[in-house]
Amino acid sequence: MRIIDCRIPPAVTRELITTLREKNSIRVLGLVNAKISGASMQEIATLVKDSVALRELDLSWNILKPKNYTGLLAAIADNRSLLTLNLSWNRIVD
Repeated sequence: MRIIDCRIPPAVTRELITTLREKNSIRVLGLVNAKISGASMQEIATLVKDSVALRELDLSWNILKPKNYTGLLAAIADNRSLLTLNLSWNRIVD
């Protein structure tokens, strides 16, 4: 699933991520410039942590504060199935 330059509200994006996390079988997830909120990033971190199917994750062009990436980076450290991660054009470091 790839959502690119979508104009859906951040609350809807978060609900979509929550639903995907519950199903936990997605292999490719692209949320490019998708207005991800800090709460959505926590849901993504949980998805990455719990998933054994996720192979590709593209979160490029999402403007969040660096502190919002902490949970995701911790989840990536424990994930053994993720092969590709794109965090380009984000403010990960102040």
